[in-house]
Amino acid sequence: MDNLAKYPVAVLALSFFVMSLSARIGLLFRSRKPSLAEDARQDLDLIVAGALTLLGLIIGFSFSMAISRYDQRKTYEEAGTRRPAAGIIRSMVLPFVLSISFFAIADIDSPRRGLIRVRPQNLISLVHSLQ
Repeated sequence: MDNLAKYPVAVLALSFFVMSLSARIGLLFRSRKPSLAEDARQDLDLIVAGALTLLGLIIGFSFSMAISRYDQRKTYEEAGTRRPAAGIIRSMVLPFVLSISFFAIADIDSPRRGLIRVRPQNLISLVHSLQ
């Protein structure tokens, strides 16, 4: 597979040959079938147009996502080389900060314990403000 990436013109020529061969085979099979009625032909044309439109959208969005993921991965890699120990420091600091904040916040059932008092009406107003 690595060798195919080195010869894009050959892959293009081979793909063109295979697609044209497939079109010829399709024409051969189509000539053996009787022709459709006019209204059935219009329905078939509508279905084919819709399917090709969806196929084009899928291919376009796939390329778009691949390009954006490549750019994002490249950006993350550049940021990671600048600060190699940042992930390690974050993984050590985050649990420490969370444990301190859990100790500081009081439990709802026992509001007299802890540094920060949490009242049920404050939580209810918070829920209403987030809705």
